[in-house]
Amino acid sequence: MALDEPVRQHEHILVCVSPSPFCQKVIKTASQLVEMYSADFSAICVDAARPGRETEQDRRQGEENAQYAQQLGAQFHVACGGDIAARIAEFARVSGVTKIVIGRSAEQGRHFRRDIAQRLSRLLPGTEIVIVPNAARPNFPAPVEPRPALALSSAAQAAGILLAATLVCWAFYALHFTDAS
Repeated sequence: MALDEPVRQHEHILVCVSPSPFCQKVIKTASQLVEMYSADFSAICVDAARPGRETEQDRRQGEENAQYAQQLGAQFHVACGGDIAARIAEFARVSGVTKIVIGRSAEQGRHFRRDIAQRLSRLLPGTEIVIVPNAARPNFPAPVEPRPALALSSAAQAAGILLAATLVCWAFYALHFTDAS
């Protein structure tokens, strides 16, 4: 830590809430950070005003996620506007947020979330951005079955070489060769 760097007295964690079912994992992770740092806890949902793109299921899931954040102790806020990263950054600046927790979800695409994280980093250079990955993302290939460490033919070759070396050593022993020879 440099001498001219300001010392933070208190942590304030902001979690970004979306209508994704995966968002509850993000909220839980933020809640755990709040406990770990004894921090203030806020949650924000940015209403990007995209008429016709939100389904009834999205609305219900968004409400459930907001209630879950409040149950875990977050002060819930809604910001309006189309530029999600700018609304989050504006709220974070005004509220003294020190860490922002966002999710990287398969439903919204990896590029979308990475773009928000990069923009938040540029808009809030002193704020830590925590990205919670979705473990069930379908974009990753299935795990490869491990191959046996040693194939049967390789084992047979190794045994044959070992047998030949042993026979040569017994022949040298029978001929009374010394170690120095």
